[in-house]
Amino acid sequence: MTPIQETPQIFTLVLALSVLASVVTFLVIGYRLIRGRGRSAGRLLTRWGMAAAVYLTISVVVSWTRPARVVQPDQNWCFDDWCIAVEAVHRAPSPDGRDVTYTTDIRIYNDARSPEGTRGFWAYLRDQDGHRYAPAPGAWTDVVAARVPPHGFARTSMAFLVPSGARDLGFVTGHGASTPCGLVASLLEIGQGGCLFHQPDMIRVQ
Repeated sequence: MTPIQETPQIFTLVLALSVLASVVTFLVIGYRLIRGRGRSAGRLLTRWGMAAAVYLTISVVVSWTRPARVVQPDQNWCFDDWCIAVEAVHRAPSPDGRDVTYTTDIRIYNDARSPEGTRGFWAYLRDQDGHRYAPAPGAWTDVVAARVPPHGFARTSMAFLVPSGARDLGFVTGHGASTPCGLVASLLEIGQGGCLFHQPDMIRVQ
């Protein structure tokens, strides 16, 4: 099954070049200020601000207009070279019938040529009304943080407690921020802001 790339690599390259250009710009601004060329530094800062505004506008427009995608079970969902898939989902109702525990069997794959890990991993289940359900603590926290060997796999499970009336559940995930849909991370990388506008990519689990 063909993997799905969360963000086209061209957008990742654009972000890297933009960060590099910003660093160089601020170094030049600092140099001009030291040399007493405040007016020239101000003009350069204004140009940088205009370019940054255009960049953020493009990011918002792309995130707003890009349709949400549904990743199939067992299909790799890749964030650059780090990929995740839901291999199986197990459903167990609570004794009182009010809640249901959904246990998702997760597979992590490293498509890089060197050990690969992730930081700031987050995941939740989302229902038809946009409600989010966080995973219960478990061994998965160590597994997703560990570095996976080149072209290697790691497997774990995540359990979510969901009201029995919830429908159209989807597994939403990402990383790079301490909380889901971090504003800065979502806006800086073009195409990453889908969940900010309530249309995230997801793996259907129900």
